[in-house]
Amino acid sequence: MADKVIPVVDLSKYVQGDRTQKKDFVNQIGSAFHEIGFVGVKNHGIPIDLIEQFYARAKDFFALSTEEKKKYEIKGMAGQRGYTSFGKEHAKHSKVADLKEFFQIGQEVNDEHPNRADYPSNI
Repeated sequence: MADKVIPVVDLSKYVQGDRTQKKDFVNQIGSAFHEIGFVGVKNHGIPIDLIEQFYARAKDFFALSTEEKKKYEIKGMAGQRGYTSFGKEHAKHSKVADLKEFFQIGQEVNDEHPNRADYPSNI
């Protein structure tokens, strides 16, 4: 079996493309998630300095003690916001814990947004 690589899609093809390019982008990203489960995105417009700052802060956070990180774990949120500690999640239909920890950030909406109740606050 050949090694699989994470596909890379070009967001500018969707944002600036014609109907055919947009459809191709949607098909590419759909296939990537269906077949591999991950996708890389280029031409997204996020400045490299912001990306580098994000990675630096993430590295700082995950270097904290478990006790400190658990202060950011929100009970009852099923990992939808904040920290999820090592061994809390498991793959579908598996009883074995995943070997990961993570911090989830979600979309933010203002208090007047009609779907505000559907978007928990970020920690």
